[in-house]
Amino acid sequence: MRIIRRFSVLIALISAVALLAQGSAYAAPNAVAAAITGQGTISPGLNTLPAPQFVTFGGTAVGVIIAVPGASAGTYSCTFSGGSSNVFPPGGDSLAAGMGTVTGGCSGGTVGTGSVVPCVVIYIRVGSIVVIIFTCATSASGPTGSGSGNGTGVGVFLFVPDQVTPPVTSYRLAGVAAGAGAA
Repeated sequence: MRIIRRFSVLIALISAVALLAQGSAYAAPNAVAAAITGQGTISPGLNTLPAPQFVTFGGTAVGVIIAVPGASAGTYSCTFSGGSSNVFPPGGDSLAAGMGTVTGGCSGGTVGTGSVVPCVVIYIRVGSIVVIIFTCATSASGPTGSGSGNGTGVGVFLFVPDQVTPPVTSYRLAGVAAGAGAA
């Protein structure tokens, strides 16, 4: 029952982000929208008590990058790393919650090429739900031309630990993100 409630919350949040993505693609010269999946590491590992953590993430984004007049769509490779803020909860990330900043980006494309690099991402995790706020430089080159700019956005993800008992040193992540900005 608890898992069904978590998935219901996740689906509601994904729907909200998807609506943002749909609107942002038409509202600004630069826009990104993607479904993202991947995995990462946590060091030294999440426990019941908060502690400073270093995190990595590698994955795949499927979506679109628009940097007017350029546009790119398809599959992008993503890599991020960073650490806990030690603010929420005080002392670092725990099994129950965490907050921090990672940097990195995504690049590639199936139709045209695009990138969102560099990106600064603030993550806030409560249980298995992760919300992100990001700022990225965007560029896209495709059949309609090339462009670049900057954008901000949000995302929501489901965090799934690979270990059943602490410390949790690896995880899987799946969710959606969307953002928009100016040229």
